Amino acid sequence: KSEPAKEEKLKDVELTFAIWDKNQKSGMEDIAAAFTEKHPNIKINVEVTPWSEYWTTLEAGALGYTMPDILWMHTNEFFKYANNGALMTIE
Repeated sequence: KSEPAKEEKLKDVELTFAIWDKNQKSGMEDIAAAFTEKHPNIKINVEVTPWSEYWTTLEAGALGYTMPDILWMHTNEFFKYANNGALMTIE
């Protein structure tokens, strides 16, 4: 009889979560904390960029391949990023 496989240690991952509303930061951190409680190898940093700078910063990140891992997306901007392959499906 073979021994059961040892649990493989998951690689530590750090993700950036970009939002534009500082009043929502605490709530987004709570959501991130609930997720990381179930996935302790993943750390999520919630970063606020004011609305007046958010889309310029996001566009620069898309052009430089440095977009945040998780982000808020407005319906007015969605197709610009989706049609250019800057967004991915999470399953």
